[in-house]
Amino acid sequence: MTLWEGGTLDEHEIEGYVDKAANAVAFEWPGVVDAEDLRQDIWVRLLESPKWQENVRDADPALKVDILKRLATQIASDCANDYERFSGNAFYGTNHVRYLLESGVLTIDRDELSTTSETLTEFIDTHDAYAALQSRSPQYSEIIWQCFVLKTFDKNTSTARSQLSRAVRAMTDLMNQANRRRVAEYEHGPGSRAVVSNEKARMLSQQTYSGGGEHFNTFAQ
Repeated sequence: MTLWEGGTLDEHEIEGYVDKAANAVAFEWPGVVDAEDLRQDIWVRLLESPKWQENVRDADPALKVDILKRLATQIASDCANDYERFSGNAFYGTNHVRYLLESGVLTIDRDELSTTSETLTEFIDTHDAYAALQSRSPQYSEIIWQCFVLKTFDKNTSTARSQLSRAVRAMTDLMNQANRRRVAEYEHGPGSRAVVSNEKARMLSQQTYSGGGEHFNTFAQ
């Protein structure tokens, strides 16, 4: 059966690529998602998104897994962020992140930490998250740099303030991801935490979350 109308790629042809991507990303996100959840959600995203369909269909065979891994990583990230918000377990809130960025932590070296009030954990999570932000969302990383390092970002318009808020939110999510991965890898070890499935996140969302995307727990604001 053809997956896309008029397409040249069918479901059976990419099934192996989807499995490889789901398994790889599930291994990279221990205790957050499992491979079966990712397989199912990759198919859902593909069926719902013409852009992802086009990306996979037009890619060389050697690149199809990489593209699907990016999609799977996005799904895993969304699931983890939702669970953190719903459960109230986020390590960083946006106010905390703004404070760290305003303190200049992005521009100091590790050996300068002894002269500041920031911790090594905060330093590592900030730098890891900013590197990820540069890769995933260059526009947001530029806004962060202009606002908190160069001090040239113009916040006089509502559009600019909204862009900055979204950039800080993205940075916050990435810092929580960095912190979560480090704790899982170095303190608990891979696979030691119970897997948080997408279904569990959805149940939590139904119980504790209603309305649009701006209603999160107070700590994460």
